[in-house]
Amino acid sequence: MASSDGSAGAPPSATVDVPGTAPPVLVVGAPGLPEADFRNAVESSLFKQWLRNLQSEKGVLTYGRLSLTRVLIQGVDTFGKRVGFLKFKADIVDEETKTKVPGIVFARGPAVAVLIILESKGETYAVLTEQVRVPVGKFLLELPAGMLDDEKGDFVGTAVREIAQAVMHFCCGQNFR
Repeated sequence: MASSDGSAGAPPSATVDVPGTAPPVLVVGAPGLPEADFRNAVESSLFKQWLRNLQSEKGVLTYGRLSLTRVLIQGVDTFGKRVGFLKFKADIVDEETKTKVPGIVFARGPAVAVLIILESKGETYAVLTEQVRVPVGKFLLELPAGMLDDEKGDFVGTAVREIAQAVMHFCCGQNFR
């Protein structure tokens, strides 16, 4: 990855090599995005995984019909030092029609959901938890689920915490954390 010097108040930028694309792809930070957030985004496992996915067996760049020309990093949310959420816009062009393909990306870290089935007196039930979901402005019923707390992928530990939280809420009407 090459980067600009960020002088004269210009937004942060970098170039990334993506196999199958030439020249390297320009990655730019949105106006007002702090340099540290930009660097964390470009160096994050979320962004690097997205770049790998582009070239995977079913990746959008695999067959050469689509090309990535630019990425605009718009927002970064961290949990401690780890990037938890990343919002960016990818400029992807269909080479046959020369039209842009919608490329708004909201990347998030790995998560786990738990489907708990209970059987009682011949009836089958699924355990759901009620969660406040600000983006839709409602409380929603969902499977117990949560984001992994680290990059190591502790699915079991996260699943156990989510189950404990659901049980505590169901039995005691209180939050676990």
